[in-house]
Amino acid sequence: MELVNFLIVSSTTYIYAYLNRAKYLKIFNMIVSTWSGIPQSPNSRNFLMKLYVSTNMILIVIVILILLQIYLNTNQANIVQKFIVGITLNMPQVIQFCFLAFYTTLVRCITAILARITENCKSLKASDEANMSIRQMELVYMKVFEIKMDINKAFEGPILASLFQSFHALVSEAYLIYYAELHTNDTSKTFVYNNGVWITCQFIKIYLLSYSGNSLKAEAFKIGEALHYVSTEGQGLRWMMEVQHFSTMLKYQSMDISVFGYFSLNATLMFNMSASAITYLIIMVQFA
Repeated sequence: MELVNFLIVSSTTYIYAYLNRAKYLKIFNMIVSTWSGIPQSPNSRNFLMKLYVSTNMILIVIVILILLQIYLNTNQANIVQKFIVGITLNMPQVIQFCFLAFYTTLVRCITAILARITENCKSLKASDEANMSIRQMELVYMKVFEIKMDINKAFEGPILASLFQSFHALVSEAYLIYYAELHTNDTSKTFVYNNGVWITCQFIKIYLLSYSGNSLKAEAFKIGEALHYVSTEGQGLRWMMEVQHFSTMLKYQSMDISVFGYFSLNATLMFNMSASAITYLIIMVQFA
């Protein structure tokens, strides 16, 4: 079943990558043009540095997990078994991690753009003249919303397949460890370590999706908070209407990322999938 799940994930990822190859270029161009259209500030480099560090941390963790998985699998005694495991399990998981890293990096990029909007929005409290007007911030936000919609459509298929595979792996691998410890006396440490790393990989995948979606939504919420504290005292009617219009747009053009509208990718995803996996595992253990 795990091989079938990986086949579905790999096939879905390839199909979506082929169908959305032009959309990826559009997303990259829009991210660059939107970032360049925001006036530079002393903190602009700090935002880029944070983005650089977070992206590298994600890649480092993924590489470490992949190398650890390969190391554990190469300890198999049979050379044929090494080859089969490498082709059928390790390689599809590398493909899966690559598309998740790509997706997370894109979401982090537009999150950084929203952070710059928040910075400019907060500067409106200090003086009437800011680096950006409210109308300019609104236009940038609309561009980010369009990028978010493109990212959502380009990745929702592989994300759904990946979540299904991760959920199945969480339940099945944990059950295999329990069953081996319960019914066999010679369970090897390599088997336990390998399955443990495999379970950890699934949690990492779910966490990447939860973290990226939640950080994007949280950054949009910060814009609303900053806009709420913008002073309208002594300002004209046009100023107040722009603030109200921007606030309304933040409400109805949410930065929430969903999978075909069924569920959102936010902080609750990690909890819901973990709780569901534990529930299924308890049910299976009762019939072991």
